[in-house]
Amino acid sequence: EEIARFATLTPLPDIIVYVTAPADSLVERTLQRADPPREMRSKSRTQIEQYVCSAVSMFEQLVSAENIRSRLLTVENPDSNDGKHDATVNNITQFVLSHDPTTKAV
Repeated sequence: EEIARFATLTPLPDIIVYVTAPADSLVERTLQRADPPREMRSKSRTQIEQYVCSAVSMFEQLVSAENIRSRLLTVENPDSNDGKHDATVNNITQFVLSHDPTTKAV
């Protein structure tokens, strides 16, 4: 309820591209970073997993808000690079180029 209210009070961009990945992939990527975010540097794996799961949950609730859904393109970020990245980039590009900010339906 609070997240939905926040979404109605916050100025929104014309287009939102929401890139998703499984939580376990996000945890692994966080642990493998050469330059981890400052707030993650002193955290244990368990704490990072909890943080990532909480963030994923919060974003899932946020993008389900009605006024956000009409501006949203959700894209899954594949773990492998077997050509899916190119398709993902093309999908995002087409969405951005074809989006008319005066139209509510996407």
